[in-house]
Amino acid sequence: MAKQRDTRPASARLILDPLEPRVLLNADTLAVQVASLPNQTQAHDLLVRMVNDTIAVGTQTQTVQRVQVVDQTSGGAILAVGDLSEIRAVAIAVTAGADKITLDIDSFGANTVPAVQLQGDGMTALAIDHAGGTTGWQANGDGSGTAAAANAAVGFTGVSALIGGAGNDVLGGPASSATWQITGPGSGSVATDAGGPATAFQGFEALAGAAGGQSTFDVLPGGAMPDGIDGGGIPFNPIVNTTAGTQIAGGHAFAAVASCAMVAGGSDALVYVGGQYGTVSDTATGANSGIVTTDGTTLSYTGMASVTLSQSVDLTLTVTDKGGTPTLTGVAGGQLQLSGPGGSTFAAPTGLLTIDLGSGGSNVFTLSGNLATLAHGLTVQTEAAGDTVNINTT
Repeated sequence: MAKQRDTRPASARLILDPLEPRVLLNADTLAVQVASLPNQTQAHDLLVRMVNDTIAVGTQTQTVQRVQVVDQTSGGAILAVGDLSEIRAVAIAVTAGADKITLDIDSFGANTVPAVQLQGDGMTALAIDHAGGTTGWQANGDGSGTAAAANAAVGFTGVSALIGGAGNDVLGGPASSATWQITGPGSGSVATDAGGPATAFQGFEALAGAAGGQSTFDVLPGGAMPDGIDGGGIPFNPIVNTTAGTQIAGGHAFAAVASCAMVAGGSDALVYVGGQYGTVSDTATGANSGIVTTDGTTLSYTGMASVTLSQSVDLTLTVTDKGGTPTLTGVAGGQLQLSGPGGSTFAAPTGLLTIDLGSGGSNVFTLSGNLATLAHGLTVQTEAAGDTVNINTT
C-alpha cells in the first residue's frame, strides 16, 4: 500500500526542532557536568551570570532576564541557560581537571541569585565576583563549605581554592583545631590539624576562627590582612605572628601580649613566623585584642590568648590596663617573660626594648631576675600619674 502524502498546510503541522545541547534544564535547576563537555580533560573556566536578552513577542520586544553558565575557555560558549524567573538552582559537577568556577553576583543586580551548588574534584577553584557588600565564607577544612552574600548562597565540596572579589570578603575556619598561614596580602591557606588537604584563599579582607575550636594563625613575611583576624572568641584561640617585632627563639616564644588575657580553655594564637624587622610594636586594645605593627605594616587582632613575634631590632610592648601589675622577668634559656594579662615570653630584641605602661595610670611595673640579655637598653614609659616602677634584678 502506497504511503499517503501529508497534504496539510505547513501552518497546521507540528514541527519539532532538535534542542541545542547547551540548553540543560531539569525542572527548576540549571545543571552542568564538566565531564560531558568537549575537551573535558583540559581545565575549564566557567562563569555563572545573569544577562538581559531581548526577544520578539508578536510585533513587540520584551526583555527577559536569563541565567547562563558560560565556558570562558571555549570562546564564551553557553553551556546552559534558563529564565531567571524559572531557575531556582544552579548545579555544577566537576570530575577532572583544575577547573575554576566564577559566580558574578554583580550581574544579577538586585535580583536574588539562584542557589549555587558546586561539586568539585579536589582541584577546583571557586571565585565570587562582587564590587561591594560583604560575602561571608565558611571553609570546613575538607574542601567543603559555604558562601553567602545579601542576595546569594553557595554550597561547595571538593574545592581547593577560594577567591574573593573586590568587595569585602570574610573567611571563617573549621570548627575543629586548625592552622592558618597568612602568606601575602589577604591570602594564604587553612587546614585542620587532624590532617587533610589545605584550602588556599586569596582576595580576603578578614579571617575568623571558629568559636569552639583552637586556631593558630601563622603570619609569614609579607602576610597581611586588611581588616584583621578574629580568633573566634576568647574560649579557644592562640595567635602567632611572624612579621612583628620580638626576636623569637625556636619560633615558639610568646611575645608582646601584655594586653591579652588568658582565659580558661583559651588557646587561639597569633604567631609571626620567620622574618626580621627593624621596629615592631604590639599595642593592647582590649583584654585579648591589639594591633601589631611591623616596619609600618599593621595587623589588628581580637580573641587571642597569645601572640608570638619574630625577630626585631627594636620592640615596643604597650600595656593598656589601668591598675595592672606587669612584671618583666628573666627566665631559663635567656628568655624574657612579661607577665600580666595574657603574659608573654620572648627573646630580647637586638636593639631597644620599650615597655609602655599606657595612659590608664596606677600601674605597678616590676623588673625582676636576670635581665642581662637586655644589653642594648630598656625604656619604661609612663603616660599617666600613679605609675610605679620597682627594680629587683640580679
